[in-house]
Amino acid sequence: MVGFAEVPFELPALMALGILATASQKRFVIHAEGSYSEPLNLFVCPAMEPGERKTSVVATLSKPLRRWENDQRTELAPLVREQESHRKTAERRIEHLRGKAAKTEDPIERDDLQREIDAIEREQPPEIQLPLLVIDDCTPEHVATLLHRHGERLAIVTDEGGVFDIAAGRYSRGVPNLDVFLNGHSGGQTRVHRGSREPVDLQNPCLTMAISCQPYVLQEIGANKAFKGRGLLARFLFAIPTSRLGYRSLITQEIPATVMDRWQRVVCTLLDIDQPVDEWNQPTSRKLMLSPESYRVWKAEQRANELDMRPGALWSSNTGWASKYPGAVLRIAGVLHCAVCADKQRDPASQSVDESTMVYAVRLGQKIKSHTLKAFGMMALTDDQKYAIRITEWIKRDRITEFTGRECSIHCNSAGSVKDLDGAFEILIDRGWVRRSSERKPEGKGRPSHPFEVNPAIAELDDKNDINQPDLNERSILSLTSAVPAHVELQNDSDIDWAAETFQ
Repeated sequence: MVGFAEVPFELPALMALGILATASQKRFVIHAEGSYSEPLNLFVCPAMEPGERKTSVVATLSKPLRRWENDQRTELAPLVREQESHRKTAERRIEHLRGKAAKTEDPIERDDLQREIDAIEREQPPEIQLPLLVIDDCTPEHVATLLHRHGERLAIVTDEGGVFDIAAGRYSRGVPNLDVFLNGHSGGQTRVHRGSREPVDLQNPCLTMAISCQPYVLQEIGANKAFKGRGLLARFLFAIPTSRLGYRSLITQEIPATVMDRWQRVVCTLLDIDQPVDEWNQPTSRKLMLSPESYRVWKAEQRANELDMRPGALWSSNTGWASKYPGAVLRIAGVLHCAVCADKQRDPASQSVDESTMVYAVRLGQKIKSHTLKAFGMMALTDDQKYAIRITEWIKRDRITEFTGRECSIHCNSAGSVKDLDGAFEILIDRGWVRRSSERKPEGKGRPSHPFEVNPAIAELDDKNDINQPDLNERSILSLTSAVPAHVELQNDSDIDWAAETFQ
């Protein structure tokens, strides 16, 4: 996917995790220790600018979900039509009997008619719900209803950030409604009883959210106190990939049919796994167990993460997210384990999660952790800081050595004025990026310009936009997720890297 679509690896990697989580959630949970288990649903959010081919990637990766839905609906369609016909006949019969019961003066006859009505109603089979796996635009209230109707599992997969607007209260007068999202991530019990809607009682809901939005959406949701205060942001795994715009070959290539067929088979194999029910006929989940080696890998990462939350440490100001990080690694490992087993046509619950799967789950988790720290930093930026970043990108991209405020405004703030950039200039001066130089007087009429000189040391910095040499560690992290459609026996690093070549 990376090579064929020419997108940063974080986009297909996180979205593929979201698709696999959609197929695995509610069927399995991953057990860590004692009574501690994690469900396999995930909230992932790679944020990228417009034009980065998010739509194409999301549509390609989610195609197996849509196809499975359509196949199931086609198969069930005759049964649904037959049941609907019987239901209509029964309703007309009940309507006829009710009319007779209402008219008769004989209480014995009325009781007989009522018993007949009751018998017909008892014999009615439950309404068949056509399978629904994925939605992309839905109110929180209706998300709860759909979870109730479809076995308490659902996914929101989209390349837009509109779901955040809805959660923030677009249709509820600005009042956020987050309960179904919070409980859908953790599996908490949810009860909704409102006069205008059918009652909803969710015992253990599983909701996956795979949203590839634009970076400005992160800044908007970061400013929402409810999102941060109630812990919605702490549930998301973020990525802020380096843009490839301007560095693409623009040579159209097709993903090999063998790769897409394998991806389709892996996802659909997971979706076809029968889900057991408990003594109350409610859907339940089977446990995935860790091998002793994978447990040690996970426990080491959990302990290292604990140190990051100490006062003054890297994650001391975002302990809400960091405290959920070990659980996220467990979920990723469980999802990857399910994909590997599905590719080998094995039951995921029949074997333990092995060490190699956990190692790559940890590596991917560490990558996500660094991206999420960047995402939280982006959410906290002031306008001056945003302009300062935009100016530094312009300086590095065009290798600027000096400029005027007017030139900077043209390139970095074309819709505003030079004065809007004053705070950004002060930030850059404080950081040593630029300094003011002598005032220039224009020839003829006009205002004098106020030029800035760029620190010559900037030219010696590595060009962060040069993405022609991908980081080898990123390739190995990507391999297990992006190569799921073309999975091979995962025994050593060379096998992993070989599999990664399929999508590189």
